[in-house]
Formats: sequence, C-alpha cells, structure tokens
Amino acid sequence: MLPEMGLNTFVSYGSHLTEAIVKAGIDGLITNGYRDAGYVTYVIDDGWTYPCPSNVDAFFSLELGHAGRAVDGTILVDTNRFPGATGTDTLKYLVDYIHARGLKAGIYMEAGPACTPGSMTGSGGHEQQDINTVASWGVDSIKFDQLGVDEDYYARLNQYCLDSGRKMYLQSGAGGVGRPFGTWIPDYLNAWRPVPYFPDDPTGPENGDMHPPWTNFMAHVDSFIRDAQFIGPGHVPDGDDAATAGGDPQCVRAIMTMWAMYSVTMHITGSQATSYEKEWLTNSEVIAIDQDAAVLPARICR
Repeated sequence: MLPEMGLNTFVSYGSHLTEAIVKAGIDGLITNGYRDAGYVTYVIDDGWTYPCPSNVDAFFSLELGHAGRAVDGTILVDTNRFPGATGTDTLKYLVDYIHARGLKAGIYMEAGPACTPGSMTGSGGHEQQDINTVASWGVDSIKFDQLGVDEDYYARLNQYCLDSGRKMYLQSGAGGVGRPFGTWIPDYLNAWRPVPYFPDDPTGPENGDMHPPWTNFMAHVDSFIRDAQFIGPGHVPDGDDAATAGGDPQCVRAIMTMWAMYSVTMHITGSQATSYEKEWLTNSEVIAIDQDAAVLPARICR
C-alpha cells in the first residue's frame, strides 16, 4: 500500500463545507490535472455532519439544535449544506460522484462525543457504528482525529475497519499520537501525524498542523528522520497538506522534496494553485520517488 495522495478540504474551508464546494473541488482535481498526476483521493474533512450543540459559529445558524444522530445512533449528514442527502441522510451520492470520476473517497471523523465550537458531531462511543456507516457508502479512506488516545483505541479502530468488510485507508489526524513513538502505531495505522499538536497554541512554530514558518517545516522533517525505521508499505507519516506554504515558492519545493524522500502522504489544499506551486505539486519525478513501491525512506549517513 502506497502513501495516500489527494486533496483535503480543511485548510481551505475548515468546517464551512457545502455540497457545491465539494463537487467543484472534485471536478477541479480533474480539470487542473491533479488526478492524472496521482492525487486521487478526495477527503471530505470537518463539516459534513450537523454541528455540535455547543457551536457558536454563525455559519451554522440554521442547524443549531438539530440532533447529530438518528434515534438508532446513526450519524446524520447536514442536509442544509448537503441537500443531496435529503431523504437518505447519507453521503453515498457524493461518494458515487467521486468514484464515477476515477477518484477515491475519503472522510473525516472526530473521536470525541462532544466537539469544539465550530466543529462536527463526534464519533466517541459510536466508533464502530460510524465506521460501518461510511463503509456502507463506499468510502475508501478515513481520517480519524483525536487527542490523547492509546494503543487499545487504535487497535479497536483498526479492527472495526477490518470487520466492516471494506478495505479502507486509516490515518490519524491529530499530532504526535503515542508519544514517545509507540512501535505499535504502524500495526494499526496506514498513516499518522508525527508532530505533536498543542490545542493552546495551534499556530505554534512546531505544532502538528503544517503551516509557515520554516521552523514548522523542520519539526516535520526531524520527525520523519526520527521515525524512519517505522516507515514502510502501508504505514507512513501523514505530512498534513503539501501546499500549505504561505505562498513561499521555496517552501513548496522543499516540502515536496522532503515529503517524497520520506514516503510521506501528499495532500493538496485545493485544486487551484499558482503556476509555480502546480509545477512542483505535479512534478512526476518527485511523485515517483514518493510513490515507489518499496516505500523506503531516506537515511542519514554519517
């Protein structure tokens, strides 16, 4: 299994997703040449369910107070923003839309039962039910966001995916899981966020979400070097978003080069980019290194 390549919606839209945004992004992957370059997984990130009861974001004024789950516990799709789900309460229609265009479908889930303001209904206590639900839609990849869970939790998530009857790529969205690095992580995750995430300082220079400045880039590279012995087919670091460089052309080039050297997942933040960004994001020689079947990370030789 190779490192996942695709588009993730979160950096560009946060939890403010709509059906129109998703469809435009899917079509943009094709028309702008990213699908043919290898970015074949479209990840619908935060914002497809009804918001948490504590939500204070005015964007969701129509949804506040709506139950996030049916009586039987099934997670519900926000039909105000995804009208195609009306009558079915599923995103299968969008998954089918993705598959019909030669792409794979990814989905985001929250581990907590209650989420931060502005975020979505969590899967805490409903993990197996929710995994079975998205598997029934035909989802190919799950990004499971969490903080502070352990080996037993990931062992159960992995088993739920296996028991669902659908082969799905499983990655952890929150940073620094199992620190100090647990040798068990590659046994249960196809990709993991290697840099710790600090909720009190989300834009800190060494925080887990990829963002400017260069200190953040180097924190990621240092983590790849540290964890290189665990990288291999079917278990690689999740480098967050490859194009999150704050408009710095040198940073885009550096990210693509180092991510490829360490066989890291590659996700773009949108299907629109500057000509320089696109030149590097679709560079076939760099992508070939990242997607080499051996999935061998670079090694430091002294």
